[in-house]
Amino acid sequence: MAAIENIEWLNQNLLRSYPLHENSDTTPTLASGAVATGLHIPTCLVTDFSFTLAFNAVNGTVPSLTGIAHAGGGFSLEISLGNSLLTTVTASIATHALNDVYQLVGQGDNADCGGWIALGDLARAADELPEGVYKFAPGQVPFEISTLRMAPRGVRSITAVGKYGLRTYN
Repeated sequence: MAAIENIEWLNQNLLRSYPLHENSDTTPTLASGAVATGLHIPTCLVTDFSFTLAFNAVNGTVPSLTGIAHAGGGFSLEISLGNSLLTTVTASIATHALNDVYQLVGQGDNADCGGWIALGDLARAADELPEGVYKFAPGQVPFEISTLRMAPRGVRSITAVGKYGLRTYN
């Protein structure tokens, strides 16, 4: 696990929905298809998120949380882009420390992309969310986009204009 550089900021925002969109409907659907009335994503579960996507992958959509599995002393999260699975992450409550960062690797069409996610107080999240498998519709729980970093695909050269004139990099 990588070190968190701004632990104070993460601790101050522990009770906000960030990095999940503040006005999201965080009521999950159970594996059976029934709506889990009265259950919501614990705000302490995810504390920060960053993912670099290809230019052509976004098309107006942002990554969203589409699944949570809480079982056997751990959590697994599914993150999707539209209807396509983007990545998954699994963390054990026993070995997790507050605001630990986990690397994310894209899947499928986004296999060349990646990022990271910081998870908050998993022990508290386990108290708030009973064991089970919870699903969300694509786009139901989007991540806030504070910085959008794009990864160009298929670029043969880049031309930059600066104080030394025009430069082309191949």
